[in-house]
Amino acid sequence: MYQTLLKTLWRYHWGKIHQIQLTMPGGKSLSTSVRAAIVSLHVCARMTFDQVAVSLQINKETVRQTYKRIEERSPHARSIQAMLATVESGDKIREMPAVLQKYPLGSDESEKMKALALQDNDHRLRTFPEIAQEAEVDISPATAYRMMNKHHNLFCYKWRSKPPLDAQNKLDRLALVDWGLAQPIESFVFSDEMIFEVGSPRRLRNITWQKGEDPYASATPDKKKSGFSIMVSGSIALGFKGPLWVWVKESPEEQAANNQQLQRENNEREQRVALRRLNATIPGTEEYLYLQALNRNIAEYNANCSPHEPHRIPRRPFWEFGEKIQKRSSGGGLDWFLYQESILHQRLYPFIEAIQTQTGRHCWLVEDNAGNHTLAAKMDLQEAAARNIHRIPKWPTNSPDLNEIEPCWNYLKDAMMEYNFAGVGEQTRQEVIDALRLEWERMPQELIDHFCMNFHLNLLQVRAWGGDNKFNA
Repeated sequence: MYQTLLKTLWRYHWGKIHQIQLTMPGGKSLSTSVRAAIVSLHVCARMTFDQVAVSLQINKETVRQTYKRIEERSPHARSIQAMLATVESGDKIREMPAVLQKYPLGSDESEKMKALALQDNDHRLRTFPEIAQEAEVDISPATAYRMMNKHHNLFCYKWRSKPPLDAQNKLDRLALVDWGLAQPIESFVFSDEMIFEVGSPRRLRNITWQKGEDPYASATPDKKKSGFSIMVSGSIALGFKGPLWVWVKESPEEQAANNQQLQRENNEREQRVALRRLNATIPGTEEYLYLQALNRNIAEYNANCSPHEPHRIPRRPFWEFGEKIQKRSSGGGLDWFLYQESILHQRLYPFIEAIQTQTGRHCWLVEDNAGNHTLAAKMDLQEAAARNIHRIPKWPTNSPDLNEIEPCWNYLKDAMMEYNFAGVGEQTRQEVIDALRLEWERMPQELIDHFCMNFHLNLLQVRAWGGDNKFNA
């Protein structure tokens, strides 16, 4: 029985099946098969409680409590055989420890703590022991949490900083789900930038909400201003980790050289456009034949269209043959040209080419819709086509939760918290850059592969939420 169940669950984990119908009607206890599925998916497939809940269509808290009870009763925690044997042995009713009756439900002290915790945003950010101390209620920290949980259904949650999505945004995300689930999981290459702030808190404090409230409804408070920040760029794929690039502001000499290079490229575009427009007036050339065929189609359309349909104007060489001439941003940051020259051409494209050469994969580049990304993609169509680089058809806006390099950035930021950087000088900045590169190299490939494998699971969560983003990716 164990082997058959585990094989089924492993096939699910690797994307061979998309749904296991193991849910029970509301109000009834979970069956043995569902409890075994929870244990196996969490222990063997290493899925989080959120992912297990979405997969089995069960409440996340039910999944967590069920696993916790089985783990406590099992003689060997984290042993799959022992835990599955515990599942088959049946439920054992445990006596839940009661809240200390020194301050029972409805007491003045309990109500005072509730009113204080919900008084304003400042108090919502305080821990329950801090609330008890301010309310002058003499209880242990564990009792403070237990009282607030059981008496008032209040819990401390992490901030959720995802933006609200409109109807079109949700439809775009669902379209990505349909397309993405049809692609092999190993075909995606995830890339993005990250800003590491020195001198600001790593994480926001938890906030008090009643259970069942929408944790995404509250606006995220502003962080403390950092001493300085550093932008880095990286890319990952299943089995591969790309180089880490650190953005350094251009020197006047570098800026002048880059501007001259862009001017040369624009001049070449203008010459190419002028030649194609000239060829369009010479019979027998490729451009001339293309324009004549286009105008014949327009003439046929105008002859057959109804009076209510608009007539089309014959195309001219000046309209039809052209290339976009683009200037650089005046802000001095990572604009489209610097992104194209320093990241795409020198690092990201070679990284994708190496993967495709070594594995034979057909890779899809995953980028967000940042202005420098989209403009660089438009200006770089010929180079990308020549190097066999393919971008995903359409990335939905407000969807950083689906780019699997984001968990890598969180891991990197957590690793950087082990360092105690002091000051804002050039020496400190170089120490931070060296530490970022070191921790990026140390990041385990197994962890990166785990994040990449989560892409299809997160797409399934998007489908389960009807395109919304109110889940933990």
